[in-house]
Amino acid sequence: MKFGGYQRPSSILNKSTAIFGEVLTGKLGDQISFHLDGDIVEAGHNTQNLEKLVQDGTYTGCYMNMSAFANDIPEVQALEIPFSVESREKICSALDGGLGAILKERIEAVKGLRVLAFWDNGFRYFSNRIRPIVTPADCAGIRMRTHSSKIYAETFELLGFESVPVHIKDLPTALENETIDAQENPLTNVYNFEIHKYHRYITMSAPFWGAVAFLVNAETYASWPEPVRAAVDSAAFEATVAQRKLASEEDDRIRAILDPAENELVDLTPEQRQAFKDVLAPIIERQRAAVGPALCKFLD
Repeated sequence: MKFGGYQRPSSILNKSTAIFGEVLTGKLGDQISFHLDGDIVEAGHNTQNLEKLVQDGTYTGCYMNMSAFANDIPEVQALEIPFSVESREKICSALDGGLGAILKERIEAVKGLRVLAFWDNGFRYFSNRIRPIVTPADCAGIRMRTHSSKIYAETFELLGFESVPVHIKDLPTALENETIDAQENPLTNVYNFEIHKYHRYITMSAPFWGAVAFLVNAETYASWPEPVRAAVDSAAFEATVAQRKLASEEDDRIRAILDPAENELVDLTPEQRQAFKDVLAPIIERQRAAVGPALCKFLD
């Protein structure tokens, strides 16, 4: 089994995929050989093609940000309503239950990919090189990096940012040449991608929480004997327990190692955070209506 990723070896996602491989190898022994390309660029692939590489069997599976599915699978947009996730425990419970069952079915039907688990990619925070962001007015005119999600881009533009699409593979260059002034990511990525070396100001805004799908090619999964499928499911469960524990501890770990002389962390008060929610109310209301009550009930 060969799995692909797009982060550095120290990342929680790569560590968790490695745990999956170790547990699975322990269960199946010589029946399996497991390999992880933690950064598929080093293996000669483009990160934008990871989904297709799993679909065509080049990789058995991978981890993938759920935002990659949002444009093709409207149900995924339930996870992209600004300020809709307040509790890790609550959203993970929903993804392990009814919400996750709906999303798994849709991803397999549309993409031919079987989701083994949903992982915690952390609350996402603003970082920038211009000034501290404390109020929505502070966002005005700052060039914010966005990715494939249309909702993310609309959110940032409504706050006053200037949206600049940049793929993750091009982010280091965009930071270095100042194509962008700001970006948003979990704190673990801010540190591991060395964004903190370019952006002094980090606002703990958390408008979004990131979900990651840990998945395999659905046809390949179906072709395995039942004992192998059972071992894969069990190993995915154990890796998910470890992944979520690592993710829940990561913000505190990164905060402890960031140098206050180099980086200013802005913790918003409830009132300051509400001001961002108020500006984004049109998007929040529109997306809740589009997603519908059957999915929104898992968020309330």
